[in-house]
Amino acid sequence: CLTDKQYKDYDLYAKYIVFALNALKSSKTGYSANFLVFGRELTMPRDLFVSNDDRLEKLRVNDVTQPVQTHAYDLYAQVRDITRRALENTKRAAQYQCNQYNRHVKDISFNVGDLCFLLCNTPEHKYSERWSGPYRIVEKISDHNYIIDVNGTNKIVNISKLKLYKSNKYSKIPITGNSMS
Repeated sequence: CLTDKQYKDYDLYAKYIVFALNALKSSKTGYSANFLVFGRELTMPRDLFVSNDDRLEKLRVNDVTQPVQTHAYDLYAQVRDITRRALENTKRAAQYQCNQYNRHVKDISFNVGDLCFLLCNTPEHKYSERWSGPYRIVEKISDHNYIIDVNGTNKIVNISKLKLYKSNKYSKIPITGNSMS
């Protein structure tokens, strides 16, 4: 947490914030940004004083005992392996997020001729209508995209922006036999 004085002088603390963000491990890749860019984790000053930590020894470069070509190949192999693991972790995280999203998604489908409501992207104010319509489905492009007739203009819309129109005794628009209700 920053105090009021520190908020005013945030630019003095930016480098510390960036340092901390680069040290954080990503939930997608499983690695910190510093590790992906430089091939090693950040060494914090406190890490040098931990008695059973060998990070101080790892900081020493021993170029005399290892030829340059071997060191370059080892570095290349390490970066290649890290990149592969990061990609695998990213795919695993994407699959997890997909599964989490799909747990709450209903399998909805519309037919040509059905009436539907369209979600308003930017309502005028807090209490304005969130849905406009009803509009008629003109064409089904794919399982997720439809063309609807919005006041005489055809508009391509994703299914996530549509809601089925259901008629009731107060409906002003008669529903034909093509609808799903």
